[in-house]
Amino acid sequence: MKQTPVLEGAFVSDPEPALVGSRCRTCETVAFPASFTCPNPRCAQKDVVATPISRTGRLASWTTVHFPPPPPFVAPDPFEPITVVEVEFASEGIQVVGPLAGASAEGLRMGMAMETVVEPYYSDDSGEVIGWKFRPAEGDADG
Repeated sequence: MKQTPVLEGAFVSDPEPALVGSRCRTCETVAFPASFTCPNPRCAQKDVVATPISRTGRLASWTTVHFPPPPPFVAPDPFEPITVVEVEFASEGIQVVGPLAGASAEGLRMGMAMETVVEPYYSDDSGEVIGWKFRPAEGDADG
């Protein structure tokens, strides 16, 4: 089955799943998704380079969505609630939002270790659309 990334260049799946952002060569500010210029308003240089984001971070927040988000989100029919998490990557100084994978919201704890995975978001006649998700890191999952 053909796999298409939800956002080209935002992640890799080999050798291990990881997000790919950008890092300013002048001030070292990291951005995700990648930016063509430094997002730091005190810097704003255009000398940025692609950089991998740590594979694991800490759970900063989460919410469960009980209604289908608007397009371009492709919701299953009938819609089932989804949990969206915000993961802090302290060494990069950023937080990234993505769907929860491999766990339920009831097992989440603030600050727990989360890891990046690449999984299908949805499939249609042309194949699967894949993207990043976050799951509790091995050894930190409840239950």
